[in-house]
Amino acid sequence: MLSKLLKYEFKSTARILIPSYILIILYSIVCRLFDLLSNKLEILQTPSVLLYIFYVFLIFGVIALTFIVILQQFYKNLIGDEGYLMFTIPVEPYKHIITKLLTAIVWTVSSVIIAILSLIVLIITPDIFDIVMNYIKNISADVWYFGI
Repeated sequence: MLSKLLKYEFKSTARILIPSYILIILYSIVCRLFDLLSNKLEILQTPSVLLYIFYVFLIFGVIALTFIVILQQFYKNLIGDEGYLMFTIPVEPYKHIITKLLTAIVWTVSSVIIAILSLIVLIITPDIFDIVMNYIKNISADVWYFGI
């Protein structure tokens, strides 16, 4: 029965959160394209900076939206008017709480992963691998030098 509760919980939260995750990935692609174009065209530097500022607000907004949706679902399904119906089905009350907790953890982790993926889209360049390897070599040399 827990699997059915999880299925319906994910369905009800996914209709709000999945589009916001798609929006943030698409917006990071647009920011990256504007960044590439602003290197060639001076006139696009100001819109590119404005897009990055809005991107930061969008990241915080999506993470806040995740928490708001989680809290709204908890309140609406367990404490609100639907709570009466939820507790009439033949499921132990702790399974309702576990369902809410598991979906909250999954959506919170997925929000962080989406934010990291969108940042990767923004910072990826052809020479990023060389930069990262150089950085790792410097760190390992410092660790060896200082004996940490």
